[in-house]
Order: sequence, then structure tokens, then C-alpha cells
Amino acid sequence: MTRAEMVAAGQAPGGAIAFSATVTVRIAGDPSAKDTIDYYQRMTAANGGASKVTDWSRLFLSPGMGHCGGGSATLDSFDMLSAAVNWVEKGQAPESVMATGRAFPGRSRPLCAYPAHAQYNGSGNPEDGANYSCRQ
Repeated sequence: MTRAEMVAAGQAPGGAIAFSATVTVRIAGDPSAKDTIDYYQRMTAANGGASKVTDWSRLFLSPGMGHCGGGSATLDSFDMLSAAVNWVEKGQAPESVMATGRAFPGRSRPLCAYPAHAQYNGSGNPEDGANYSCRQ
């Protein structure tokens, strides 16, 4: 049994994290964010639905990010590796990952596990990602 099969069967800690830019220019063979969401939805349906799949898989979308990062209106700096390590080593599945970027110095936002999205809580500095919650 491979590690991926063990994770999917709930026999190994941690899971799979995927992320996608939402403003990807199509390069032959590269999926768009829509393709990635479509794949994730099909994978979820084929594996028992969201309540089961979220035990071992998360998808994060980075609004405005271009292929391999960058973009004129994006927060494209985030640490998915630490999120994966914490999931495997500490059993802490990521619901969000904080993002910053050169396009907006001083701004942060949570990238939320799909299908949730970041929504401002209504108080506090709107440039501070701590004042946002992931909601569906």
C-alpha cells in the first residue's frame, strides 16, 4: 500500500495539500484553477464526499496569483510546506494558510481550504488577515 493509499484509508497521519493560482495563463498541459476545482470535486465525489475527503485532502486557491506566483493583484507568498509538516507530524489539518505578497505591502489574508473563502469579520484593520474568517 502506498502512502497516498494509507492516507486515503485513514491509516497514516496527514494528507495531501494542493494549491492553484486563479489567474493562470494556459500553458500546454497545465490545468487552470477551474480544472483543479473540477478535479478536486470529482475526487471528492469518488471518495465518499467532503466529510471523508477532508480527513486527508485540502485544496487552497490563491486569488489573483499567476502561474508560479506573481501577479499585479495577488498575495502570493505563503508556506504550504509548514502546513503539510504540521498535518503529518502534529495531526493539525490546515483550514487556512496566511498569505502576503509584494503587490500589497502590509496586507495579509488567509487562503482558505476549498470551498471556503476569506471574509472580513467587520472589525479591526482590514489589511490584517487575522480579522478574516474562512466561510462557505
